[in-house]
Amino acid sequence: MNLGIEYLARVGLLSEFLTIPCSLFLDVSRKTKTKSEKLVVTISNGGDNYIVKHWHISHCTIEEALPPMEEHYVKDFSNPNVIVPGYRLLKYNKNPYPGNKNTWRLPMPDSTYQKYHNQYFNADCHRLARDKWLFHSFLKIFLPNMFTFGETIRHGYFGTRIPAELITSRQKHEIERNFPKEWKYWKM
Repeated sequence: MNLGIEYLARVGLLSEFLTIPCSLFLDVSRKTKTKSEKLVVTISNGGDNYIVKHWHISHCTIEEALPPMEEHYVKDFSNPNVIVPGYRLLKYNKNPYPGNKNTWRLPMPDSTYQKYHNQYFNADCHRLARDKWLFHSFLKIFLPNMFTFGETIRHGYFGTRIPAELITSRQKHEIERNFPKEWKYWKM
């Protein structure tokens, strides 16, 4: 897990930065000779405890609407069920502050600072990265023979590349046609 997050959890400050309920998307931190392990950790309030669920994405099969899940009750975020050993957090895609808006000669007004601060920590590009991560995980299980991004279709001697948007729209159409209920569950 990210060292900064682990530090915040160990000193008891992680609850100050997390909005509950939340979900964490994790990949195994070391490459294995088999396939990569993917895990989604969801955290919600459970009275005096937090309810932590581990959704084992890599162990899901086409016969299951949802991946296998383990449920844990924890008192604080320093528990190894929250900071899962051997996994790394999906890299955060942030919207950085523009450097030219805050200089020593002309500091940024508080309202402008607050606007950029809110965008930095609630980045739409990170939400899109999470959706893409989940979508690709779903595809690997339910439609493993679909096109992958950048696949080349051969027409005669030369190949032409299919635009990523066209591939994505085909994939989404196939999912909506064949697995609408399963995809709806995964997006919740």
